[in-house]
Amino acid sequence: MEWTERASLSCLSHHKSAHITGNHRAEDLNVGDVASDSSYLTALDSTRAEIIVPILDDIGGHVIGTIDVESEHLNAFDSKAQALLEESANVLTKFWTSGN
Repeated sequence: MEWTERASLSCLSHHKSAHITGNHRAEDLNVGDVASDSSYLTALDSTRAEIIVPILDDIGGHVIGTIDVESEHLNAFDSKAQALLEESANVLTKFWTSGN
């Protein structure tokens, strides 16, 4: 199964999966209030906010994974949290693509 197929099976709606794995470029997705998005498919009833940061390979920028964090609090992920998750994604890229 391709990564994009697995993403479509997750709690993300189709358009959000395309946002992460789209042909143009992968971008972070930070939803401060999932209830305000009518296309959001919840996995947990208590989720109020979600952030998804793609993990990209170090050659072509292809998505090789994601960091997906949910919160019970509205607008839970500020720019500092997002920056920390982005740095974590960079570390995971190095880990997964190092060949060790």
